[in-house]
Formats: sequence, C-alpha cells, structure tokens
Amino acid sequence: ATLISQHRFFDPAIMICILVSSVVLAMDSPLSDPDSLRVQILSGSTIFFTVIFTLEMAVKMISAGFLTYWQNPWNVLDGLVVIASLIDVVSALTGGASGSLLSALKTARVLRALRPLRLIQRNRNLKVVVDTLLRSIPALSIFLVVCALFFLLFGLFAVSYFRGNFAACLAAETLDEFTLDYTQPVCTVEVPCIA
Repeated sequence: ATLISQHRFFDPAIMICILVSSVVLAMDSPLSDPDSLRVQILSGSTIFFTVIFTLEMAVKMISAGFLTYWQNPWNVLDGLVVIASLIDVVSALTGGASGSLLSALKTARVLRALRPLRLIQRNRNLKVVVDTLLRSIPALSIFLVVCALFFLLFGLFAVSYFRGNFAACLAAETLDEFTLDYTQPVCTVEVPCIA
C-alpha cells in the first residue's frame, strides 16, 4: 500500500479524478428525468468515482496507519466526503426506501460539494493560503461584531430620527411640486402606499 500511495502517478491521477468528479457533480440536477441516458451516465460515474476515492482512502489508511490518517484535518475532510459519497451510493443502490436510516442520511450528500476542496491538500501553496484564511477567522469575528454594532447604532439613529416619515406616500407631478413636510405625512395623490 505504501508503494502505491508513494508512486509518482498516484496523486496526479487522484487530482484528475477529483476534477472530473467535480464536473460530473456540477452536471447533476435533481430536475432531470431519472430514466434519461444522461442521468444514468452521471449515476454510473458517481459510483465509479466513489469506488476510486474509497480505494484511495483505504490505501492511505493502510500505508499511514488508521489513527495517523485521521489525525490530519485534511484527511478528515477527505474521509467525510468519501463517507458521504458512500452513503449516497448505497442509498441509491438500495432504492432509498422511505423511513429507512439511509433515506434520512441522504441529506449528507451535500458534503459531496466539498469534493473540490480535496484539491487543496495536494497543492502546497493553496494549502498555505487556506490555512492562513482559517487562522484569521477569530480576528475577523471581532471585526464583524464591531460592524454589527455600527449597523445597530445607525439603525437605531435612523428609527429615532425619521420616526416613521417614510410610511407616507408623497407623489408629485414634477420635482418642483415635491416638498417634504415632516409634520404631516399624507398622500397628495391616490397612490397605493407600502408601509
């Protein structure tokens, strides 16, 4: 297993499979006719790529060791995506009987959308960028709290300053006739008001 995972064509082959499976995933539509040739080809390719990715995960777990494999956060992401794909394939092959556990777990197929993120693990520069972005989230959360407080302050200011003046409709034929009277919000022409 170590010879396979360390082979120079192993990672490029898996990258190509990830790219092609991402394209297949993008071509899938829940509105397509299930009996059409396109849907059958997409279903077959989903099964094929799920088998490929499951074999990749098994080879990496055997070569690195089970616990070592699951200690790497990128491998955890890979594993979750593969497990979600396996649940989806098993559910599709068994017919996804309503009320069954597999039918309830079918919502995990959303995790398949994370499949393109598996490319990050194989590109060192992209991995550094994503790690930096993830480490900056705590600082960004403080910034978002400050922004939310400013929105709240300006919102409270606007509510107290305008006091419902925008609930009235003012219509005028020309801009010269348009005057805004803050003391009497009334419609001068019959225009439906949205308050």
